Amino acid sequence: MRPFQISETSSKGKYMSRILFREVAKRVYESARENGLAFLDPVAILCAREGVSTATMLRAVHLLRDQGKLRVSPGQRMQVLGANASLVSPHAGRGSAGSLALLIEQGMREGRYRVGDPLPKARYFSTTQAVSYNTVCAAMRLLAAKGLLHKRGKHWVVGAPLRERRVRVRETPSANMPSVLLLVGHYDRWKNLFSEHLFPMLDEFTGQLYRAGMRVIPVFGHGSDSPVQTCFPTGRAGILDLINSLGSYYRGTCIAQHYELSPDLKDWIDWLAQFNGPVVWIDFDNAHPDYDRGTIGRRTYYRCSPDENQMVRLAVSHLATLGHRRIVYPRCVRFGRFDWEQDRLRKITDAAGALPSPIRVDTVAQNETHWMEGLEADEDPRVKWFVAYNLMFARIAGPHAGGSSGDVRSFLHREFASMRAIVDGPATAIIAANQWLAMHYYTWLTMTGMNVPRDMSLIAFDNYSPLSLYPITTLDLRLEDLGYKAAHVFVGDIPVGSDRRGNVRCTPVLVDRGSVGRPRRER
Repeated sequence: MRPFQISETSSKGKYMSRILFREVAKRVYESARENGLAFLDPVAILCAREGVSTATMLRAVHLLRDQGKLRVSPGQRMQVLGANASLVSPHAGRGSAGSLALLIEQGMREGRYRVGDPLPKARYFSTTQAVSYNTVCAAMRLLAAKGLLHKRGKHWVVGAPLRERRVRVRETPSANMPSVLLLVGHYDRWKNLFSEHLFPMLDEFTGQLYRAGMRVIPVFGHGSDSPVQTCFPTGRAGILDLINSLGSYYRGTCIAQHYELSPDLKDWIDWLAQFNGPVVWIDFDNAHPDYDRGTIGRRTYYRCSPDENQMVRLAVSHLATLGHRRIVYPRCVRFGRFDWEQDRLRKITDAAGALPSPIRVDTVAQNETHWMEGLEADEDPRVKWFVAYNLMFARIAGPHAGGSSGDVRSFLHREFASMRAIVDGPATAIIAANQWLAMHYYTWLTMTGMNVPRDMSLIAFDNYSPLSLYPITTLDLRLEDLGYKAAHVFVGDIPVGSDRRGNVRCTPVLVDRGSVGRPRRER
C-alpha cells in the first residue's frame, strides 16, 4: 500500500503562512458558533488544538476582534460576539456579575458543572476571575433567577431543586410518571447499547432522567425473532398506541440506534416530531452530519454527536507539538471493511495537511491472520477483546515460553511482518485506529525490546476502562456527555449548548498515559 504523503513546496509554504491565520480565525469562530460557545479557550489551548504557533493564533484573534466577532479585554476571557448574541443577552448590562454568570452558564453547557453537583466556593471564582465576593453572589442570584442554580444549605447547586415526592403505594406506580421513549431498530441493537463503547452513554442518559423523576421506555422500529421484544411496543402502530396512552406524560423520543431505521431515518424523525416533545437523535458515530434542522425542518429536533474532527486534530497536533514529522497509521484487516476506519484515515491525513509544518502520514497493511483471532468468540466485545488477545499471544508464550528473548523476538518479527516494517521504517509514532489495536502494538513493541515512548510513540482513539490498564495515550470521545446532554434536552432544566440547527456536541479529551514522547533524533 502506497504511503500518504503531505508535503509542500517552499513557495506554497510561504503562501500558506500568509493566509494561515485567516483560516485559523475562520475555524475557531465557526467551531465556537457550532458549539454555542460564549467564550473562547485560552490562547495556549487554542494553539494546541489547531496546531499553530502563538503568533499565528494571536493574529487570528486580532482579526476576529477587528471583524467584530470577538471581544478581547486584558485579564478576561475572549467573548464570542455576533452569532452568540443570544447567549450574552440574558445578563447584558449587569457588569462583572453578568460576565461571571455567563462564564458559569458556559461551564454548564460544556458539562464541567453538572446537574446536582455543588459549584466551587465563592472564593474560587473571586480568585480565578479577579472579582469581589459581592460580585460572585450577584452572579449566583442571576443564575438562580433563571432556574439554573438553587441553594442547598450553604452551597449553590447546579440545576433546579428536585421536587419532594411523598412515598405512597399506588396501584400503577409508573402510570403518572413523565416518560421518554428510547427507539432502536430491533432487540439486537438494544443489546448493543450495553457494549463497552455505548454503555457509558446509555447509563448517563437513563441516570439523569431517573434523577429528574422520568422513566425510559424501550420501543423498536422493526420486529425480530427475539421473544423479549414482544413485551415492548414495535413499529409505528405500537409506538403510536403507547404515545396516545401516555397522553400529557409523554416527554419525547430519543433515537439511540439508527442502523435498521435507515434509509427512512428522516421519515422516522419527521413522524415523531409531530407529537408534543422533542426528538433527539444520538448520532454516536457521526453518520449523517447533514441531518440537522435545516434538513429535517423541525424546531423540536436535536442531533447529538461527538466531534470526531476535533478528536483527530487533538491527536495529530499533540504529536506535532512534540516534534513528530512522520507518523504511521496501520490498516488492520480486522477493521478495514468498516466505513469508520477509512473515514478516520481521511480525517488524519486532512488534519496533518492543515498543520503549518508538513507531516507525512504513512500507511502499512496488516494482513496477518493473527489479527482475526477471536472474531466470533463471543458476542460481548469486552470478552472478545481479551479472547483475541489471549489467543494471539498464547501462540507466542506457548512454544517459546522456555526460549530466550532472542527466540521470542525472532518469532514476533516473523509472524508480524507489518510491525517489523513499521519499526524498521522512518516513522517515529504510531497512530492506532482504536485502543484494542494499540494494546497489541504496545505488547509487541515491549516484547521485542523496544521502549514506549523512547523508541516509538503510540497514540490511539477510544478510552475503554478494561483497556486502561495499558499505559497508552488515548483520545476519549466522551460519549457519556452525549447521554448527559440528550437527557437534559427532555428535562429542560439547563442549557445544553445546541446551535441554531439543533446540533449538540461533546468535546473530546486527550488522556495522557505517557506513551507519547519526543522522537529519537537518529530515527
